[in-house]
Amino acid sequence: MNGNKTDFARILDELASRGMAEDEVARQTGVDKNLIRKLRWGVRKQPSYDVGCAIMELHSRMVEKKVA
Repeated sequence: MNGNKTDFARILDELASRGMAEDEVARQTGVDKNLIRKLRWGVRKQPSYDVGCAIMELHSRMVEKKVA
């Protein structure tokens, strides 16, 4: 394990800049909106593995959608 951490606040800010509200991120990932908010504002730095995967998957879909 290399110790690198994913910057979920930055990822969630990118989703917001693409017009995705925290409520929509929560709905599409199945993650509680309060946890999304805590991650975005840095109150909580790292989510569980499953939550992190769900956020990363949504981010990937949004990036691909923008490029396509």
